[in-house]
Amino acid sequence: MHGSSIKATFDFPGAASVSIGTTGLSPIQEQMTDNAWKFAVQGVLAADNTVKLSATTNPKDEGVAASKENQGYRFAGWYRESKVTVNEVAEDPAYFKPMVTADKLVSNVIDYTPANTPDVKQLEDNDLFIAHHQAQVLFHDVAGNVINKDTGAVDSTIGDDWYDYFDLLPSALLEVSPVAESGEALQ
Repeated sequence: MHGSSIKATFDFPGAASVSIGTTGLSPIQEQMTDNAWKFAVQGVLAADNTVKLSATTNPKDEGVAASKENQGYRFAGWYRESKVTVNEVAEDPAYFKPMVTADKLVSNVIDYTPANTPDVKQLEDNDLFIAHHQAQVLFHDVAGNVINKDTGAVDSTIGDDWYDYFDLLPSALLEVSPVAESGEALQ
């Protein structure tokens, strides 16, 4: 006998964990995963018209988890892919790229509850919900200063450089100061 189920995961390994709340088929235990490649799977009944999905974004450094300096990862929306019959996939970042597109965005809220109505089905058998995450990547010069990746100039106001796991990082342009024979930078 086979039943219906939905799945949830995230697309940036190490960035998060996700959970699927209880259902009529599993009224006591939510299902979760902290492995992007092995999906959380929760059985659902035809009468289950809502199920809560939650994502927890991991801090880049547990020592600064509560501070504003902890800008390692960010949640960037829930995406829905229909008719996913597998419960785990090979470790290939390209797997998620066609699933995380504007037309598949279903919510920007970290705790999302899809709801079925007679007219709209937001929750169906074999749906995979993906918590899209991004990482902040700041480029630094050899002195440790944050630099603008496009100009190479020191720029401490840069802070909105967020990247998807499946995309390549840009090359950073380095600004080189002339150096005297003594090894000191010329002014």
